[in-house]
Amino acid sequence: MLIRRHKGWIGDNFSTIADQLAATIDTEYEGSEPVAAVIFNSAAQSNAFQEYLVENREELAAKITKDNGYDTNAPRTPPEETAGLNTTSKGEVGLNFDLKRLVMATPYTGSAFIQRIGRAARQSSAIVDVYGLADPGWPSIQCYPNFLSRVSQTLSDTNTYRKQLRHLTGMRAAHALHT
Repeated sequence: MLIRRHKGWIGDNFSTIADQLAATIDTEYEGSEPVAAVIFNSAAQSNAFQEYLVENREELAAKITKDNGYDTNAPRTPPEETAGLNTTSKGEVGLNFDLKRLVMATPYTGSAFIQRIGRAARQSSAIVDVYGLADPGWPSIQCYPNFLSRVSQTLSDTNTYRKQLRHLTGMRAAHALHT
């Protein structure tokens, strides 16, 4: 797996992302299961990207199925002729294809990062483009257990947010008592 980091916000890079997906679909798609996916942090980002494709890259938009879990009348399975997927955290656990390209926004937790990146390179090599991840100082080549450890150290986990919320609640309570 080749991981390429991009510091910029995923929402500012729709043109580049479309190029990345198109390059993989053009060379790898054989008419069976999807070979590329993009995973956003919100349905709003996913919807905005799909709108961008429809307005600017119509041919590519026809090859990509949006499944962000928030479309009430959307089909439950992608159409047979889907070369790529546009999804949200819903896709972190549900994509079981041999993706050759994964484009993703850096999720908020280390466990979500590991889930997302695990969608690619299941049986063959893959390129993963991660947006919103500054240089974490990881070695360019590393074994999987070390990678898992570094992800956990770099990206906070949900317990961190709970601790911060408890501290904030405690400070508010102390302020209320003082006042």
